[in-house]
Amino acid sequence: MADLELKNCVFDKTQNQVLASLMYEGVHAGGSPYFYNWYRWGYGWGYERKYQALTPTEGALAEGLLEDYFSSSPNAVCRYTSD
Repeated sequence: MADLELKNCVFDKTQNQVLASLMYEGVHAGGSPYFYNWYRWGYGWGYERKYQALTPTEGALAEGLLEDYFSSSPNAVCRYTSD
């Protein structure tokens, strides 16, 4: 879902469908927790975590970090929403 939100945001900001699709395909293909490499998404977690849901404590921490980031980066282009 977040991959698709990123694709839509990139398209909304650039009106470039090729760029938006490349961004989507890149994060969609390269972000798997099953690839044992340094550039995968979720690099703060151990490899064994895979796609486990965040605990309530982890979710609250993530929300707080995102809030801090976006409040200190008012020009951030694509904001993730957990709706």
